[in-house]
Amino acid sequence: PSDSDEDIRIDTIFVSRTDSSDAESLERVEYRDAFALTEIKASTQSLSDAYKQLLRYTRQIYATQHNRRFAWGFVLCGTIAKVVLFSHDLAIASAGMDLAESDGRTAFIKLLVDFSYCEEEKLGYDPTVTWDAQLNCWIIECPQLDDAASKPKRPMIYYARDPEIPADRLFGRHTRGFLASLDYKKVDTPDTFIKDAWPHSSRDAEHDPRDEIEMAREIGDTLGQQDDNGLLYVNVRHGGIVQCRRNATLCNDDTDAILGDIVDDVAAGVRNSKLDALLESDEDEAAEKGTYDLVFFRTHKRIATVPVGQPLTTLTSPYELMIVLADVMQAHANILENCQILHRDLSTNNILCVRGDNSKPVRGLLIDFDCAIRVGEERVRRPERTGTPPFMSISNLTKSNVERSELDDWESALYIVCWLGVHGVSEEDRDARAERIKDQPRELCAVEKWGLGTFEDVAVLKKGDLATEVTFEENILQYFIPGDAYDELKGLARRMHAILFFNPLLDESCHGTARRYERSSRQSPAERMKLLLSEKIVNAKNPLKVTKIDPFEMRYNQRHEISEYLLVVMNNMASLSKELL
Repeated sequence: PSDSDEDIRIDTIFVSRTDSSDAESLERVEYRDAFALTEIKASTQSLSDAYKQLLRYTRQIYATQHNRRFAWGFVLCGTIAKVVLFSHDLAIASAGMDLAESDGRTAFIKLLVDFSYCEEEKLGYDPTVTWDAQLNCWIIECPQLDDAASKPKRPMIYYARDPEIPADRLFGRHTRGFLASLDYKKVDTPDTFIKDAWPHSSRDAEHDPRDEIEMAREIGDTLGQQDDNGLLYVNVRHGGIVQCRRNATLCNDDTDAILGDIVDDVAAGVRNSKLDALLESDEDEAAEKGTYDLVFFRTHKRIATVPVGQPLTTLTSPYELMIVLADVMQAHANILENCQILHRDLSTNNILCVRGDNSKPVRGLLIDFDCAIRVGEERVRRPERTGTPPFMSISNLTKSNVERSELDDWESALYIVCWLGVHGVSEEDRDARAERIKDQPRELCAVEKWGLGTFEDVAVLKKGDLATEVTFEENILQYFIPGDAYDELKGLARRMHAILFFNPLLDESCHGTARRYERSSRQSPAERMKLLLSEKIVNAKNPLKVTKIDPFEMRYNQRHEISEYLLVVMNNMASLSKELL
């Protein structure tokens, strides 16, 4: 296909045509035209390889088809054909159809006929997002809720060019971000950001603990779009659960709508298979079912918000980055204090910069509350991971039993500073760094490795990199891009690391990244030696009175004080940056 940067040759591509079209030979096929992709192998022994190739190809369907809800695919190994349904978390293969046998050919032909007759929704397309060739833009229906009746109203119609954020992964939320306008004449001067995604949710849509739209509405209602200090907050214009038709009935677009009658069988198979580790299921049946709903079940949601911002890649210097981060972390603190909502997913993708006229500095905007929780509400029985690995806190990566708090988000902010300090804030700095290292064989530095490996691998790396002030300096800070502005950013990172992990105002039990054992009572060297030589030590359970110390838990108990120190440092650096700019 020509609309991909990957040099891949697809064996067979299924496309769809209306019944009025003549059959035609397609010399050029693009992923955006594909209904389903096929991988063909000579032998049934190669089925596993065929699946792997199909998984790799199908990601491109989501990346190029901006109205695709889910996808289909085929594998043909020897004479055995299988159809594969890609949901947002699983790939589900049918039983084999042997094309060398009459029954197998009949089943395969029946499948193609059924595809030809079924509704657009069952093919995986989204009829609420359509391309208008005459207007040369996408027409997007955004749900809205009748607050008085608490029922969906007629959707609002937005107009947008291709998404700024495409869904470029095979599994997951498939988040797409469009810059849009209610007036098609203003499609090139959009004033609204539309987020289309499939977040995890509860089957009980009215009592969903992870309802981003409800949280964003509450933030807007409580804090407004801009407060007295000029801080910006995301505000909802329209939004809700996308509706689709199932057997001619309008219903919520969710995992049930995709899997239909097989949803319970698939769910049971998932819960009883080796995928239990993925679903984090407990031995207790009720808890297992609750976790299944939380991890496996997804609902299609669409939200239109203001103001419109730009990604961090458009920043021009580390000074602008520090101003934006100070805005975001102050807004983060205000949201936590006034709305009791904790974001839990700070990353370079969830922070935007907003520019006004040239007389005012750039401002920061915190977006994407998909992973947010209400502080104080009952948690799932086992800790969960949320976020983007390079920016996830150590406790988050290890699924620590220490409750998530604002300190985890501050730790993510530190990783953002380190990531951009090493890779470059501005496009010019990133290009210069890429040119500098292009022809120099080298080992990846610590920050670059944060984007590789498993969650556990990244956690081990971060524990080592942040273990002491020396390792932080040698493994991370020395790899920052050289220059005065980056020296100031390095100073911010150094201060944040010290306050988070080695705060001089806190007991040493709060320091570091590793659990350790400490004596719970003060004994002189002579007393300890006497105890070691005593016969009583053989049967004593804890003769030296040693206590296990978890610095993350100790810091959690001091989270409010630590956060206040960090906020002071961040605001001071932002003030300095404004002066230097």
